[in-house]
Amino acid sequence: MRKAILIFMLTIGLCSLAFAEHETWLSIGHERAFFMDTYSISGETVDTNIFSSGANLSAYRFFGDTIGMFAHSSFLFPQKGWEWSDDGVHSLDLSDTSLNIQWGTLIGIAFRFSVFTDDLHFYTGAGFNIFFSWFFAGVDDPVLGSTFSGDMFSTSFGIGIDLGLKFDITDRFFVKLGSIVTFDFLRFSNFDIYDGKDHIENITGRDKEFFMFGVRPYIVGGVNLHWRTVDGRQRLATGRSN
Repeated sequence: MRKAILIFMLTIGLCSLAFAEHETWLSIGHERAFFMDTYSISGETVDTNIFSSGANLSAYRFFGDTIGMFAHSSFLFPQKGWEWSDDGVHSLDLSDTSLNIQWGTLIGIAFRFSVFTDDLHFYTGAGFNIFFSWFFAGVDDPVLGSTFSGDMFSTSFGIGIDLGLKFDITDRFFVKLGSIVTFDFLRFSNFDIYDGKDHIENITGRDKEFFMFGVRPYIVGGVNLHWRTVDGRQRLATGRSN
């Protein structure tokens, strides 16, 4: 949980730094996601597909007409999926889990280009991706009279891009439609297994032969921000910088 708070505060900090002399886009909205990952555990290859939905927070800051920087954070809740292993294919109903959360941030360099009019922009960004998953679930065994539970926390690293269109409804407010695409190639996991209150096993380390591909389409609303000079002082204002 402390890592979740840290990544959230980092995003807020980057958003705050984005309020500079040039134009900034600050937005929040809805995001859906599809993840495909594969890894090896105890010599067995496991493939998983997961569908998630949730919210995002993002900021784009431009130093000039075209080039800038961006930060995009996602807060997702997995809903369903499938798992392939040596045992066959299993559907995953993640609504039965006690806790299942995904969150992460993509940070990098951004570009924007006007399309037909000054109110419509195509934008793209590319950079470093960090992604966290926290899973906890329990299973009751009526025969043994026990409750088995698993607690897994994982951190993955990779690269990603953001692609989309921004339409200015007014000088101040806009909507964006786009998608994050990520490719993670390194993951560390910590998995604890319990029988009731008794700790049975811990598996910690780097996931072998891991990679994860993610597609996260979103729709958001936001506000244009910039600093302007009034009576010799810098003041934060809404609206486009030009």
